[in-house]
Amino acid sequence: MIISLLLYFILLSLMVISSHISVSIARSSVYDDKLLGKGFYYLPILIYSLFWGLRYNVGTDFQSYENFFRSVKMNTSNIYKLEPGYHFLNEILANLDLTSTSIFIVTSFIVVYFLYKSVSTKSNLLPIVIFFYFTTSTVLFSQNGIRQSIALCILFIVIRFFVEKKYIKSIILLILAFLFHKSVLIPAMLIPIFYRNIFSSRILVLIAMLFTLIFGTELLPYLLKQSAFIFTALNYDQLDRILKFSVTFEKGSGIGFLLKISIYILTIYLSPYVKNYFKLSPYIIFYNFFILGIILEPIISQNYFLNRINMYFLPMRIFVYAYSCLYLMKNNTTKNYLFALYYFIAHILFFIASVYSNSNDCGYFQFR
Repeated sequence: MIISLLLYFILLSLMVISSHISVSIARSSVYDDKLLGKGFYYLPILIYSLFWGLRYNVGTDFQSYENFFRSVKMNTSNIYKLEPGYHFLNEILANLDLTSTSIFIVTSFIVVYFLYKSVSTKSNLLPIVIFFYFTTSTVLFSQNGIRQSIALCILFIVIRFFVEKKYIKSIILLILAFLFHKSVLIPAMLIPIFYRNIFSSRILVLIAMLFTLIFGTELLPYLLKQSAFIFTALNYDQLDRILKFSVTFEKGSGIGFLLKISIYILTIYLSPYVKNYFKLSPYIIFYNFFILGIILEPIISQNYFLNRINMYFLPMRIFVYAYSCLYLMKNNTTKNYLFALYYFIAHILFFIASVYSNSNDCGYFQFR
């Protein structure tokens, strides 16, 4: 487990440092350095793809994805029911007579490529986004929920294009995301609504968060009843399965829980300042998704299937935290630097805890 943690931090450090160098070069006026900048930009993407692509038995659903690829090669995949985009990708690789390793390499590449492209190549946000992509453990979920992770990272760039008023590109990418995980339609429908300052009252947001923390267990049956039509529309109408597979959301009183809540509160406190500083950015959309995610977390986390829906909302904190830290570092006072340092240290601790708890079965990394 220590070796796994060391490998993850080496990969994280490489990607953060390389992306920082690539951004610095892209922002410079020296034309001769542009090719070097692209090298620092794309090399970590390739290394990431090979690192996770060459893994073996890492990720809860690793064997399921491997078995599906083999079934495609043997023309028996009709017994499985997966989205057409992912099925088609498997067919291409199988027809090229590649091994199952290829599907993990290619899907890892797709995920990290769209993550990178969700941020401008000249934005100082990029290395911070990569940092929080790892330390919020979204990277670990990506090794388990491969299809949803592809849809999620495509959704990131859909949000960017929507704000930039590139609506045709947004729609095309949204269709692509849908081909990998149809549940992406749920957050997609909220994007135009969330391009408004919906959660403007910090007091009301804190009250809502506290309310669901206390009464989350009692709210789940009501939420299931009210959201049943969504699952029916998406052909996820087996509510008996949704009710059967559940996990417990532990409120706890440990330092990890308190640390997480303090980060939430700090982020909510900073939100009006960050919104004002990044007026033309997608921050407002990411922030609204994030608030919805933390309000729903104590309710939905009780249930495996519903928690998957929240995996479109909570990971938006990657960008919310990145924007918040960039704001703090640009307004360079001692207090702001300490707040930014608090974000970084807390999430390093969160990531260590996730790996040691074998989150998404990624605690024991091994290559093929």
